[in-house]
Amino acid sequence: MLFEELASGADYEGRCKSLGNCNTGDGVKYKGRGAIQITGKKNYQSLSTAVKTDFINKPELLVFPSHGFEASVWYWNSNELNKFCTGKTTDFFELTRRINGGTNGIEDRLNKWYNAKSVLKC
Repeated sequence: MLFEELASGADYEGRCKSLGNCNTGDGVKYKGRGAIQITGKKNYQSLSTAVKTDFINKPELLVFPSHGFEASVWYWNSNELNKFCTGKTTDFFELTRRINGGTNGIEDRLNKWYNAKSVLKC
């Protein structure tokens, strides 16, 4: 499992409204980190406030599993994502949209999800 997005984050530059990346360099600085890849200055700020750790000035802390999982739990709970864990494909798509903002990579996720369901017999 990677705790830091492999891409540079340049694609997130200038996404002020959706991610809070209003200043030059914010996209790279606040690229995806943590177990579910917290992305954007807006999320880093909300996380920092909620868990009382300064991820705005030290975003690299999220690559450590302790902070990376803490961030993921915060994001999951803050966005009430459990309600989409029903086993239904439509809810799986919605969960993907809520975490990723879209459905990029959905085919790979679906294959892994179907495989996990098969192994777990659920």
